Amino acid sequence: MFKLKTDKRIFKTLIVFFLFSLFSTANAVDLENQDINLKFNPEFPTANESVTVNTEIYITDINQATISWFIDGILKSKGIGEKQFTFRTKDFGESTDLTIQISASDIGLVSKTFKITPAELDLIWETDTFTPPFYKGKALNTHQSIVKIVAFPNFINSNGIKINSKDLLYTWKKDWKISSKDSGYGRDSFSFVGPELYRENIISLEVETLDGSIKSKKNIVIKNNNPEILFYENNPLLGILNNRNLSYFPLNNKNSEELKITAYPLYFSMYNKEDIQYNWSINNKPAYGFENNITIRRKEGIIGSFPISLVINDLKKLLLSAKNSFNLNFE
Repeated sequence: MFKLKTDKRIFKTLIVFFLFSLFSTANAVDLENQDINLKFNPEFPTANESVTVNTEIYITDINQATISWFIDGILKSKGIGEKQFTFRTKDFGESTDLTIQISASDIGLVSKTFKITPAELDLIWETDTFTPPFYKGKALNTHQSIVKIVAFPNFINSNGIKINSKDLLYTWKKDWKISSKDSGYGRDSFSFVGPELYRENIISLEVETLDGSIKSKKNIVIKNNNPEILFYENNPLLGILNNRNLSYFPLNNKNSEELKITAYPLYFSMYNKEDIQYNWSINNKPAYGFENNITIRRKEGIIGSFPISLVINDLKKLLLSAKNSFNLNFE
């Protein structure tokens, strides 16, 4: 009888021990395969730039954990709930090993190291729209013009050698959708039909080395613009007077019997010039047979101010149109 009670006690003890072990195992956290996520600001830093890092981990109370931050193996900061850390990157071609170490009673001691290699990425865009000779501004895109973006990555490897742009991987996105046909190895340019009237496109590019050790990312907003018309006098001796826009400076004529005016269709796509239509009016009356150059002859005895207006349309792009005018004064 005594032996039976003893066996029962042993059996109960074993059950309690088994349940305790099972409970302890169920609540132990193995972080070997768990990600300790860090959020970098900026996400892809350049050289000698201040970077702020925040840790994101949800399997322990991070506010009660002891967090240590190391730069290249050297302890830089330590504290309870110290989730944020700021450091400065090195020069191009020099990597920084950032290690975060988290200590808590329920997870023990875990750490993860991130390698940060600074890089630089510039995006330059151009469009197929027209600008006149000696125009100081940039050609702007208008309704559905062709836009080309070229990437200029500055990636320096550990040997201090700049990596050829054609040896990198490119992922292009238009309005957050990947353009597979334009992405890939060495694809450092991206061409597309620009936004429609009153809209814009967001172009995103991520560039990385083949081993993923160096990365950079950049976004650019391509906005739509309105086309314009510029008027200039075409002087028989001096040529086109590009320094005097007739929209702002009325043309005063005293002695000349004939004047030549050149109109520039600013920001119109000019690949198909036959699609561009010019509709001139002189003193509110249509003047037919002219394109971007018009000749105005002064009738004998005529004096006064006369409005000269022009409407330019793209016959293939119905929403692409511009109108402008200036005053011609005969004295």
